[in-house]
Formats: sequence, C-alpha cells, structure tokens
Amino acid sequence: VTLSNASALFSPAEQAGITAFAAAIGLDFGSLDILRDGRDGRLYIVDANKAEVGPPIALPRAQKLLSMQKLADEFRAYLGAVLDAPHPA
Repeated sequence: VTLSNASALFSPAEQAGITAFAAAIGLDFGSLDILRDGRDGRLYIVDANKAEVGPPIALPRAQKLLSMQKLADEFRAYLGAVLDAPHPA
C-alpha cells in the first residue's frame, strides 16, 4: 500500500467522471472504491461510502499521518466553501 494522489492515478477526464458520479449520487464527502481493469484500463466504481474510514491499516505510519492531514485539509476547505456559499433566503 502506498500513498498517492488522484492526478498520479487518474486522467483529468477520469477525475471529471468520478466527480460527476459522486455528484449524481449526492456524495459531497466520503470515499469511493475504484478498480481499473488491467486489460482495457476501464474504471469501475465498486463501492461508495458517505463516511471516510481513514487510511488503510497496511499504510506505513508516516504516510498514515500525512494521509490524515491531507484529509483534514480537504475537509476543512470543503466546509469553508459550504459555509461561505450564499444560502437562499
């Protein structure tokens, strides 16, 4: 298990598709299990969870801490955007 970022694993078009999928199911924040077919490269989203469970147990400790910091930073940014967004009166 290694820590990576989406840009290293998915093309911009794939990232847009993943984001569109999450929006379509109403997943504002959570986790997706995504598999890539080794033969044709297609992606399959096989699970979606509205609760983030954190890094895998097998991830080395230093990468777990970095992963959780990145997750916290993204969640903070998301909450900031939601709270700063105009709300209907």
